[in-house]
Amino acid sequence: MKKEILIIGSGGQGALTIGEIILRAVSKKNYAVSFYPFYGSQMRGGASSCVVKIDTENNYIINPTLDVITDMIVLDNKYIDDYKDNINDKTVIYENKFLNDKNANLKMLKKYVDDNNFIDDEDIIFCLREKFKSDTICKEKIEAYRGV
Repeated sequence: MKKEILIIGSGGQGALTIGEIILRAVSKKNYAVSFYPFYGSQMRGGASSCVVKIDTENNYIINPTLDVITDMIVLDNKYIDDYKDNINDKTVIYENKFLNDKNANLKMLKKYVDDNNFIDDEDIIFCLREKFKSDTICKEKIEAYRGV
């Protein structure tokens, strides 16, 4: 199976964070994976996105940059049109239904993981623990991911 996941949002929404979590979780399965971030110079509010490419069969990725998107995780709808040339009728689009939630990215990640069988919840939780070192923040992030 080959996946090309585009995660788009505004700076500060966590698009790069969930891309990195997917990268780490999929790497634990020894699948070929690449992570290619795009972001502006703004810390918050500017466009921020990343491409995560995964190959579970051939275990190689020739080009890590954007080609034809299989899955799109959208944290901020205002950037969808920027990528209309890279989507087709088979592209699965996950739109943010958790507006004004500071952990919307993790809830979107949970929906994505639930819909796809190549990533395990346990691997995501392990990667969240690696990413967020503070016990308090880590607990909050894991609870948000689990939907607690």
